[in-house]
Amino acid sequence: MPRVSVRSLPLLLLAAAALGPSPVLADDAPPTEARGHYDPTAIPSRSSLFQSIGASSARTFEAVEKALGRTDGALAKSDLSVALARDAVDGAAWSLAKARLDSRSETFAYEFKGTQARFDQVGAAYEDAFMAAVERAITSLQSEKPGAILECVPKPQSALDSLAGGGPGGGDSAAPSCPGTDFTDEIARRWDGDDALEARLLDIVGGELGPLVIGTGADGAPMEYGGALDSRGWPTVSAYDEPDTTLAISGHGGASWLHPADLKVSFPELAEALDRIDELATESRATLSEAAATLPRDESGRLLQDEPTQARVGAIQTRAKGIRVFTEDARASVGATLWEALNKGRKKGKKDGWSDVGVCLNPPAFGGCEGADVTDAVGAFLAGDKKLQAALTELHQGLSAPDTSLQ
Repeated sequence: MPRVSVRSLPLLLLAAAALGPSPVLADDAPPTEARGHYDPTAIPSRSSLFQSIGASSARTFEAVEKALGRTDGALAKSDLSVALARDAVDGAAWSLAKARLDSRSETFAYEFKGTQARFDQVGAAYEDAFMAAVERAITSLQSEKPGAILECVPKPQSALDSLAGGGPGGGDSAAPSCPGTDFTDEIARRWDGDDALEARLLDIVGGELGPLVIGTGADGAPMEYGGALDSRGWPTVSAYDEPDTTLAISGHGGASWLHPADLKVSFPELAEALDRIDELATESRATLSEAAATLPRDESGRLLQDEPTQARVGAIQTRAKGIRVFTEDARASVGATLWEALNKGRKKGKKDGWSDVGVCLNPPAFGGCEGADVTDAVGAFLAGDKKLQAALTELHQGLSAPDTSLQ
């Protein structure tokens, strides 16, 4: 299941995309015979049209990011809850919950891929539109008076440069400057009056971007995104609102419910144990990734098909499966420790209304389960259980990394 973080880049994204390759710095500036220059990094902030598009894009990107984050976060919680409850609930019910999680995760992975492709497509469209506008502005300026107008970013003054010039604003600097007249403001002004640019930006905002391609097939042909996609908008990010059935914990309870993953915020010993499991798994995957990166390849970048290479590939795959088994088993052990303490304390939970608690493997963001959510009350009780704290600390300290040896 992917763990994503799509950040809203509005102006930064567009500023980077809008002007393509890195501009020339003043140190590398062409000869001063040029009529003038422009600073491509400064044009966006001086254009009211660009600022308006940036604000509109920010709202769109933030809405998309919010939808992605909501679903991704809920899937992460569901993944942890299913793992913690593995050995404590009915096997058939657990398998059903795991299958539902896997299905939703696969759907989300596809939707995220489509969203990322749309994000890249929008950035490329903005880049083309603004670069074309720069070219039109320069062509117009040169038609009014011939002479080269070149990209150049003024070199920032160092502290020594400032002192040499009598301090900030104190005179000419010894640092090289860009050639000729600075046309940055004028190009920004012409952006704002460019009807062709405005029309193209309206098309982009309206979704006139063409097919959404998310990869290539085995034959090299483009693969277009399918499913629930508005051709003029962004891929749909599935949101679920399907309350599930509460499951008994080791045969006890099932009227009210708790979501196992949300217990992690209740006390540090639980969080530390779970975080350590993730750390060990991550470190082990990194070790295997490094080993995979050193596998011999041919001139086209394909893995060699000789026996030693394929044997090493098989060993890496086996160890990767071992990391998954380690993670699942370690989380289930943490869960078993929790459920043992919870079942022993059920009588004490009668006063606070959770003596009949079961587990809900469906995250609250997806509708939770039928009945009362008593996760906070149970978490508060477990957080005060000294024996549970000690048991989790012992489990945490006894964890060792999964085997990644390839010999």
